Amino acid sequence: MGMYDDILIDGRHGQTKALGRGLRTLGVGDVVALVQAPLTEEEMDGYYAGTWNGLRPETTFQCGVYPGGWLVVVDGVLRDWVDSPVDGIPLFSNIGRSLE
Repeated sequence: MGMYDDILIDGRHGQTKALGRGLRTLGVGDVVALVQAPLTEEEMDGYYAGTWNGLRPETTFQCGVYPGGWLVVVDGVLRDWVDSPVDGIPLFSNIGRSLE
């Protein structure tokens, strides 16, 4: 529901909100950034006021994708869609919240 980005990789189609919710269609090789969704009342106030950024500093990470699996991003470039998390790479939810 709401805004998200579509992911198309190797015939798989999914959605995530962790990459900015720009209504883009993304695939392997696209440059992306991790964006955390506002969840607290203070963050939501900033979001509605246009001052919430949510941009995370991580450039190598994994984030959840619906209907399942993980997007692997290395140095700001989308590299893969895997079924299980890759060891040693920071893990984030499909809304950009840390799972570690």
